[in-house]
Amino acid sequence: MSKKILFLVEGKKAEYDAIKTIAKNMFNLIDENYEVYSYNSSIYELYDELNRDSDLDLIGLLIEKRLISLSYNETRNDIFSQIYLVFDFEPHYQKYSDDKIIELLNFFNEETENGKLYINYPMFEAAFYIDDYKHPKYFFKCIEIENCKGSIFKKEVKRITCLINDKKHIDWTFSKKENLLCSVKWNFEIQKKLTNKDDNREIDYGLILEKEIEMKNKYNKIIVLSTFVLIIFDFKPDIVKELLIN
Repeated sequence: MSKKILFLVEGKKAEYDAIKTIAKNMFNLIDENYEVYSYNSSIYELYDELNRDSDLDLIGLLIEKRLISLSYNETRNDIFSQIYLVFDFEPHYQKYSDDKIIELLNFFNEETENGKLYINYPMFEAAFYIDDYKHPKYFFKCIEIENCKGSIFKKEVKRITCLINDKKHIDWTFSKKENLLCSVKWNFEIQKKLTNKDDNREIDYGLILEKEIEMKNKYNKIIVLSTFVLIIFDFKPDIVKELLIN
């Protein structure tokens, strides 16, 4: 039996639906090739759970929580070939600490080992925080930490986003490929400016986090950035390369 790809997301609805859509429509994965699970809690709760037992790894924790199960004669190493995690930065969360999020990104830095973590700054909806794409001066935006909270940030996303199917509805699932590619290009350019790197071959997620923490500690602000949509670099690098040239 071939191994599967595991996507572990924070929320029950938005991230889950978006990953399912992207996996099928963009990555051409069939249901037998991958699994999407919602942890239904923050990355900082995951951190605490993993640290309560030195012998506990991510797969073990998910088995313990009954999010995944093992078949007869199957070991946890038989299940998944790659693991991707999508969680929110949430600097206002009561258990947030700079040290925790740095440690998590350093630990979850390889999809074929512990897993690879993609952080939403400040949350999943950052993928849709796109102003007038024809005017790049609008794209590098800071928000106050107090405005990172769910209802406040989501309201602001709905106010400014250009990724709208009609006048009332945002395509939260990226069912339209052009919306996903627009978000990829937008966020790729943001991370380049944030890290001051012009390299189209590799994204420095550690440096992104370092710059975001620096911004938070100095100015009580963060740069709105979705590294979640940049997961496409791991699956369709040729498409992205073509996208960035055009």
